[in-house]
Amino acid sequence: MKKSVRLSNAVHLMTLIALNPFDNLSSQRIAKSINTNPSFIRQIMGQLKKLSKIYDF
Repeated sequence: MKKSVRLSNAVHLMTLIALNPFDNLSSQRIAKSINTNPSFIRQIMGQLKKLSKIYDF
């Protein structure tokens, strides 16, 4: 996938998390919002966790 699409999806993902901090956001729910595959969302989330941009609580 192109980097520009990954960047926009990552920004969308982080925005969705920031706007819904206490909701149970599954990769399937986020993927539906972005209109992509849930496994792609998990891949982006893994990369963001490595960069310490998102955390597990």
